[in-house]
Amino acid sequence: MTAPFDATDDGRFHRPASDDWYWTETGWWAFWVPERGLAGSLYTLFRPNQGIVSSGVHLWDASSDVPWESRYSRTAWHLPMPDGLDPTNYELATGLRCERLEPWRRYRFTYLDQGRLALDLHIEGLHPPHSVNKLWFDGAERGHIDQPTHVTGTLDVWGERIEVDCFAIRDRSWHERTELSLQGGPTGYTYCTASATDGFHVIARDDREDAAEQEVFAGYVLRDGVMADVARGRRLVLARNEGRVARVRVELVDALGRRFEAEGDNHLGYAFFGSASVLAWYGLIDWHLDNGVRAWGEDQDCWAPPTEWRAFAQGSD
Repeated sequence: MTAPFDATDDGRFHRPASDDWYWTETGWWAFWVPERGLAGSLYTLFRPNQGIVSSGVHLWDASSDVPWESRYSRTAWHLPMPDGLDPTNYELATGLRCERLEPWRRYRFTYLDQGRLALDLHIEGLHPPHSVNKLWFDGAERGHIDQPTHVTGTLDVWGERIEVDCFAIRDRSWHERTELSLQGGPTGYTYCTASATDGFHVIARDDREDAAEQEVFAGYVLRDGVMADVARGRRLVLARNEGRVARVRVELVDALGRRFEAEGDNHLGYAFFGSASVLAWYGLIDWHLDNGVRAWGEDQDCWAPPTEWRAFAQGSD
């Protein structure tokens, strides 16, 4: 495994590698209830050099794929960063609270927007976090981790109580994340956690805006309970609908020489803005793994700045 993630990292902000205005730490947590056609995410973005934190709580279903028409969406962009908080133990003015019950292992999220949404979610890490390889981050205080999770709990959405019990993922990153430069070509963030023993995660990109095939440069394969780095692989967008990913496939070889393939259809889309400069088209994917396992996961088609998406979508009509 590359760059092991120390559990102490979970309870501290990393020392900014520079005084860059856009030095950023993030925390993202996914969950869904496929049988109810519902998906969601919790997101925090910290900018310690600015002294601010942003947060988002989102729920969406098939009725709409944009935030202003979703089941619930609330983002706060520039909250003062309270004293004493850390990336996985905080309570924000929006009412979003994260409790770290056991480093990298157990967390509890609560949130209340009276009459609209109340949530109480317990999140368990199924394996130690996986750090991306040196091809992406090469500085001691720059990094990114992904961790397969099991999410249980309850949602009360506009008076409707919904039980949550799913396998998902969470991530964290810390690096300069400017809102001024162009990314050039989409990035794919794609994964499935079928159980504590099976799943995968990849990050892939290509500088061509119309690329239907992208090279994987980071990720893991989880098979028979053993997690290993992706050694090489590709993400293939097999079909799009009005520009959005409709069907996707991954073909991977891990560091242990194991081959892995998965393919799935998108059942639920959502336009997610982690910051003002990045549009990620989320897709809830019904994955079919090559060992016969069928499970839910996601594919995120990420565009920065969002105008890159507009140019691509207009050209794909």
